Amino acid sequence: MNGCIYWWCTTLEGMRDLIRSQPVYEIQYYGKTFRMNAAQVLHDKYMIWCGEQLWSAFVLASVVALVICLITFFVVSWILGRQGKQQSENEITGGRQLTDNPKEVARMLKKDGKDSDIRIGDLPIIRDSEIQNFCLHGTVGAGKSEVIRRLANYARQRGDMVVIYDRSGEFVKSYYDPSIDKILNPLDARCAAWDLWKECLTQPDFDNTANTLIPMGTKEDPFWQGSGRTILRKRHT
Repeated sequence: MNGCIYWWCTTLEGMRDLIRSQPVYEIQYYGKTFRMNAAQVLHDKYMIWCGEQLWSAFVLASVVALVICLITFFVVSWILGRQGKQQSENEITGGRQLTDNPKEVARMLKKDGKDSDIRIGDLPIIRDSEIQNFCLHGTVGAGKSEVIRRLANYARQRGDMVVIYDRSGEFVKSYYDPSIDKILNPLDARCAAWDLWKECLTQPDFDNTANTLIPMGTKEDPFWQGSGRTILRKRHT
């Protein structure tokens, strides 16, 4: 309380001459009460000491409050920022996930024991999926043929049997080995000899061949298709 009186008198010191009746303050000192005016308060050593103690306590309280406010601000900002980041992220509730990191997918497949020895770049395919369908799409030069070449290389190393429809002939140039490969192209001199009659061994084989080669029409006279089928079937007999 004495410190507050000291600083109050310090604040009003410039206006002391304007006040006709100088106020008198009651000062408590070890259970005793003393009466002082503003001039006495400002020059009393005990009152000066009380004022300094009050100022020191005020500065200390301000510093502690500032530190607490800063710590609270950073903690609250971190918590709110973390919650906001979590809420802004997409929540995956199920289904497949799309990733641009093939190495991550490779680790997942290896962990589950589903990775194959066949790889396309850094990405292994699923084990035994090479006998299933693959869709390769892209513009010219995107690397579709390169992927097929890599699959063909793995097939050659493993000794797998592969059927390649080589419209341009580029795979024949790169992979054809006359000791193990067969070309089925009637316009190619290296084409393997094929005899239809040796392909059909039983009567049902001839029936299936005749039905496939000579389909029945919808508008034409069925006599001609039926006659052609009959002649082909009788070849067996």
